[in-house]
Amino acid sequence: MVAEGDAVAVQVTFIGTHRKVYEGFAPTNRKSRFTDMQILRFSNGKIVESFLGSGGLRYFYAILDGTLPAT
Repeated sequence: MVAEGDAVAVQVTFIGTHRKVYEGFAPTNRKSRFTDMQILRFSNGKIVESFLGSGGLRYFYAILDGTLPAT
């Protein structure tokens, strides 16, 4: 986690098992894990803006459609 001024950058890791229909993909019961970067901007102690890099999200979809092995 890195903070400067009103912004904070964090590395986030998503871990889960695909057990229900998601974005039209039938459940695969495959486990997946990916790491991404999120940048948050605060005002008066509250998050007012959020940006998720979503570079890792493409790996999640690849796991769902079978083009990338699950980890």
